Amino acid sequence: MREVRITVVVDSYRGEYSYRLGSGWGLSLLVEANGQVVLFDTGPRPALLEHNLRMLDVKPSRIDTVIISHEHYDHVGGLEYLASASPGATVYVPAGSTGEFKRWVSGLGLQVMEVRETTRIGESVYVVGELGTEWGLFEQAAAVRLGEGMILLLGCAHPGPEIVMSKAMDDLGLNLYAVVGGMHMVGADERRLEILARFLERHDVSVVAPLHCTGEEARRFLSERLPHRTMLLHVGSVLELHGV
Repeated sequence: MREVRITVVVDSYRGEYSYRLGSGWGLSLLVEANGQVVLFDTGPRPALLEHNLRMLDVKPSRIDTVIISHEHYDHVGGLEYLASASPGATVYVPAGSTGEFKRWVSGLGLQVMEVRETTRIGESVYVVGELGTEWGLFEQAAAVRLGEGMILLLGCAHPGPEIVMSKAMDDLGLNLYAVVGGMHMVGADERRLEILARFLERHDVSVVAPLHCTGEEARRFLSERLPHRTMLLHVGSVLELHGV
């Protein structure tokens, strides 16, 4: 895979020129890789996802696959819109998700695929799963192979971003080139943020794009601590990454 394009469809961070796009607490990333179009999470509301996809000129019929990181509302709310715009679409969910959630997704007319172990779902796309948390929540991530490395997409990384990143590297045997998404660092103190920064340095992660629940203070810390690695993306941002 020589090029991967990631568009931030939903996020709480707004850029100077993203006034035409809606924002909200949640996350949705559109990934285009090797002819495959994947939506990672769907944001909190159907109308928000619909509006932003339209403003970004993305037709829902182009979306081959949906990967849901976990069942919190701010990541699954847009599924109702996708169900009407792309009926029968395949949705990958953590196998440990509640029965109520899986029945709800299935009831929308979407095809539910449960993931327990890390699974390849395309030529260069993987679901990295699944991990639990102390709250009994199950979460998964997505990875896209790029050359000899990978791009890792995080929903919230409730188990801990370092744990999710380590699992992805162990399971896929690839270096971590980029990490994009929520890192669950709202309220984290400087000591905790330093642990994260050192992990990213130790594994020589070239691109760090903190979104959603990473938090304003953590975004600021990472941009100052890792200035040549951190990219402060927002709704409407497009990240194009090229392999060698």
